[in-house]
Amino acid sequence: MLLNARSISPASTSTCKWKLPFLCDNHLDSSSLPVPFFAITESWLKPHITDAQVTVPNFQCLRADRENRKGGGCILNVHNSLTYSEDFSFDDGVNNLLSCFIPSLNTFIAVVYRPPNSSASSFKTLLTHYFIQSNLRNPKIIVVVRIGCAYI
Repeated sequence: MLLNARSISPASTSTCKWKLPFLCDNHLDSSSLPVPFFAITESWLKPHITDAQVTVPNFQCLRADRENRKGGGCILNVHNSLTYSEDFSFDDGVNNLLSCFIPSLNTFIAVVYRPPNSSASSFKTLLTHYFIQSNLRNPKIIVVVRIGCAYI
């Protein structure tokens, strides 16, 4: 599951603080089969917001915030029943990538945010860098991408 959030700020003055509770209440109901992972792009978070402020119950939160630019940012939430290792993030100042390896599934999961102003060459560099990093064990790879298209 991918949510392009356009901010999930938990600040008391934020108009976006309803998004995570809504997601939990309507899409991550514990009475059904658990969602193994979900990704959020355009989290718009900064390092002063703690993981505890944006952690979803029953999930582990991995973040790649954009520190030097407005917008962007990725979050990967992995269900507590799964153990992850080798979390990896990449930020070239425009694109964001966040991934982890789930040994029990022999699977890499990655979330990528590519904004509309990203060049094809920078996006190719990001993906090349990621696949070089992840091809160590011949794992399954799941890549969840949010691609901004400025001219569509």
